[in-house]
Amino acid sequence: MALITCPECGKSFSDKAEACPNCGCPTKMIVSTNSDSGISSEDAAKQIFDAVSDTKRSMDDAEGLFDSRNDEVQRKASRDIDLFGGHASSRVLEIASDAKRACDDLYATYQSLIPSLDSICRPLLDYNPGMEAIKSVRDMMQLLNEESEIENNYTASLNDTSLGDVVNAKYVPLMENRMIEKFWENQLESTPEYKEKRRKEKEKEERRYEEKKRKEAEQADIEKREYELWKEEVKIAEKKRKEKRVEFENSIKEEFKEAQDRLKIQKDAKASSIREETERLNQRINKCSEEISSLKFFNISKKRELNKEIDSHKKTLRNKEQELADLDSWFANEMKKVEQDKNDSIERIEEKLDDYCPIPLSPEKRKIQEEKEKRKKLLENATPTQRENAKVKEEILLTLSRSGDSMTVTEIMSNMPNTYQVTYQKLSALIRQLVDSGDIEKEIRGKVTAFRITESGQNWL
Repeated sequence: MALITCPECGKSFSDKAEACPNCGCPTKMIVSTNSDSGISSEDAAKQIFDAVSDTKRSMDDAEGLFDSRNDEVQRKASRDIDLFGGHASSRVLEIASDAKRACDDLYATYQSLIPSLDSICRPLLDYNPGMEAIKSVRDMMQLLNEESEIENNYTASLNDTSLGDVVNAKYVPLMENRMIEKFWENQLESTPEYKEKRRKEKEKEERRYEEKKRKEAEQADIEKREYELWKEEVKIAEKKRKEKRVEFENSIKEEFKEAQDRLKIQKDAKASSIREETERLNQRINKCSEEISSLKFFNISKKRELNKEIDSHKKTLRNKEQELADLDSWFANEMKKVEQDKNDSIERIEEKLDDYCPIPLSPEKRKIQEEKEKRKKLLENATPTQRENAKVKEEILLTLSRSGDSMTVTEIMSNMPNTYQVTYQKLSALIRQLVDSGDIEKEIRGKVTAFRITESGQNWL
């Protein structure tokens, strides 16, 4: 059993059926027509490819004519218009009319090529031209309908002041031509080659998906083991830090106590020396007083000398009393300094612990650190151009990070600092490299491709 295509309605059905189930055309007539024609599937495919090539040439010719007419419209629009000569309105309308006629003619050419190509290629379907030939027709139909969606927006202005829309029109493909495109889409999907291709693509996609899931599961197991190992390392490190913290605190407390004891010894020694000196002075004063009492009335000069000596000793005693008061103040200040040193040392314990037994980095942070080190080493041996590209990549990531949303290449370029003078092509190439490295990801916004920073890109920053 084989499938044949009805030349009347274009539907495929079994050659074992008596007639087409859709329009009733007898099978014998169809088979007879096919056998009498003497056209092979290769010849049919060649005729289709030739017809598609001719259509493409006609399309290119129409576009070339449109470009030349559009250039003429632009030249007319760039000339000065005499606003006071009475012809300004007609000149503007003439230019707008020329622009509309150019768009109308291009649209009409595109849309007329579709039924023309269909009328040539549809009868050749009876000779099984193959998937590639049918696909070439489908692609051309699709292209013609897409290119037919022309927007004609013509505005007039004077001295940079808009005078409003003169022409504002959007063209859409004819419904009949959309149906022709759909017919060829159905023909393509009904070919055995297309179905086989889709089946293989589906199997390949399923295998790719299964392989991806398997790798993700393996990676998840690896990350889980790394995480468990990291937790054990953290426990060991924290235990060591706890023991070392106690050791550091005890050492600081001992040093604090020793410093306090040294200060007390120094204070006691100084106070003892002052008290001894005070005692000696008091004894001398008493002795001088007793000697004055023992002197007779007429030993005035001797009494005067002794009284002067007593005054001097009393003055010295007052100084010694002040020294004792100053000693207490000095001791209190020194004790405060020692206490502050102790507190500072305790606060620095964490820093010392980080040097002695640091907490291991988590697997995620370790990978980020390794990646940064790797990039740093690469830059050390990089050429000036590579270093410049690395700076531009970093600025791309910063621009996307500041935006917080997806951006097109043009939007990224307009938001980058003026110091980065890069061409659109170079910026696009660097963005592709960042996509390949996983630092940014593509997003499709309608017909526009945008880019968003990933977690990997954030880690780079």
